[in-house]
Amino acid sequence: MKRAGNLIADVAEPRNIMYAFCRARQGKSGAGEVRAFSARLWEETLRLRAELLDASISFGPYRRFEVNDPKRRTIHVAPFRDRVCHHALMNVCEPVMERSLIDDTYACRAGKGAHQAVLRAQEYARRYGWYLKMDVRKFYETVDHERLIRLLARRFKDARLLAVFACLIDSYETQPGKGLPIGNVTSHHFANQYMSVFDHYVKEGLGAAGYVRYMDDCVIWEDDKERLKAMRRRAVEFLGEALGLTLNDDVQLNRSARGMAFLGYRVFPGRIGLTPRSKSRFARKLRQYDKEFHRGTRAEADVARRVQALCAFVRFADTRSLRAHVLRGLSEGHEPRDAGRQLEQQR
Repeated sequence: MKRAGNLIADVAEPRNIMYAFCRARQGKSGAGEVRAFSARLWEETLRLRAELLDASISFGPYRRFEVNDPKRRTIHVAPFRDRVCHHALMNVCEPVMERSLIDDTYACRAGKGAHQAVLRAQEYARRYGWYLKMDVRKFYETVDHERLIRLLARRFKDARLLAVFACLIDSYETQPGKGLPIGNVTSHHFANQYMSVFDHYVKEGLGAAGYVRYMDDCVIWEDDKERLKAMRRRAVEFLGEALGLTLNDDVQLNRSARGMAFLGYRVFPGRIGLTPRSKSRFARKLRQYDKEFHRGTRAEADVARRVQALCAFVRFADTRSLRAHVLRGLSEGHEPRDAGRQLEQQR
């Protein structure tokens, strides 16, 4: 693929930085650092432009916090000025990065996403008798900076742009020369670039009949169980040698007809259900929001937004009886006029 050049001028274009500012502030206009940046918007825009053009920009420090839903993760939040720069970079560079990706990778891409990944997985489950499901151990923590920068140099030839990328990548480490921060919009795109090497190896080197990746969750489908076993061995070797990555121990090799846990769903050839963990989480979170609303600790608008997100997740699967059961439980103690009503509207 031909490398893209002379993009740093487009990244540093004031209109692009202004657009990046609008994207970065969405849902956060009231935050102090956003108001401060907005108050001197033109001055900040020109300063960012100058630092991008001479590759003198610096990034960080990050603010960190923990989340436990659905699993424990550490989120790193960059300063608002950095987030504006992240968006300015991706506004211009994302289309170039997209060209290197296969169709069947679904995370953080326009027109794709988790639901499309699950539907594609179901399509392959109908066509092939066996699946091999793998995920990378501590993926974000173990991405190698030097390898990632070399990969980006295969996509871009602008030395200043590559210098900005290198500065951004090196602004965060879990150990020397390793790691991407969960929370940066750039991290998702860098992660896709990193794993795209494996995607092409699976499709072109291993000749997989069916393949889907959502970030570090990878699934291969075949009709031959022994062929999948051989593919697993070669995949382990390739990940270690080419990317410095290892797989988690819970690799799954099973018949498609028995169903596969994938992105919170249970994927069968003929239907899509929820995993037990997703069912429990749905009921628990809905009851929690309902209680918080009645106690006055969470505003109705916030409850409505959160419940709508929960319902969008569960309605994608065959969950009518689950939703009815949870709704009945909410209705026993009071009128379903809040979280219960939101669920009723989604049935």
